[in-house]
Amino acid sequence: MVWTATYIVQNGDAQGLVSFEISDTELNQSYTGTTDASTMTVDTTAPTPQFSYDPSTPVASGGQVTATISFNETGVITNN
Repeated sequence: MVWTATYIVQNGDAQGLVSFEISDTELNQSYTGTTDASTMTVDTTAPTPQFSYDPSTPVASGGQVTATISFNETGVITNN
């Protein structure tokens, strides 16, 4: 059996290790840790974006520009 949980960090959440509890209503059991000694950490530090575009000189009307945005850490971008 594989358990998966998702939590979206909210404004005001403290940075650092977090505890959790998963309740299984069928077996009437609660789980509060991982089976491999891993931990969960809330990271409230915003990623740092880096923007670039090509060409870096002015482009005539109708010309093509390629914009690239990269971040200093992995994550998922969502549209809220």
